[in-house]
Amino acid sequence: MEIERVTHYVDNVLTQAEARMGLRNTRLLVAWYTNQKNDQSVVHSHPYHELVLPIGGSTVRYSIDGSVYLVHVGELIYFPAQIYHAGIFNINNDHSDRLVIQIDDALWQACRRNANLKNAAWMHSITVLDPDVCNKWDFQSLFVRMAQSLELPARCVTSFLKPRCRR
Repeated sequence: MEIERVTHYVDNVLTQAEARMGLRNTRLLVAWYTNQKNDQSVVHSHPYHELVLPIGGSTVRYSIDGSVYLVHVGELIYFPAQIYHAGIFNINNDHSDRLVIQIDDALWQACRRNANLKNAAWMHSITVLDPDVCNKWDFQSLFVRMAQSLELPARCVTSFLKPRCRR
């Protein structure tokens, strides 16, 4: 797998103002974050949905509305849009590597409708998937392929999202 082809940010410092701005010039963003020296984020929310998959290094601790979630390497956490949260990244190791997908709410809702998914309760709350589920669905490879597909012309990506006709 070519994780090196995913945009990589090391010790990125996110401000509350930047988080609130939302996604710029895209409806979907996939990135690889490594934290070494900067070991925590500010409390923030954003107008997009976020999926975080720790892929190496430390367990990550997220604080959300008075609850604490420990997300281990191989697990996935989903943050609905507008949920305030903060992360501490270097709990039991000197670095943390995570693949992060940020999805515009309008795209999220359009994909949900195209897939004929009901507006399930899990879409409105924090959800953590265990490593067995993440391995079964191979989220790491999926995230990398999504990042690489963003390099394709827009017509290819939009045709991918349209339902295919069956004969």
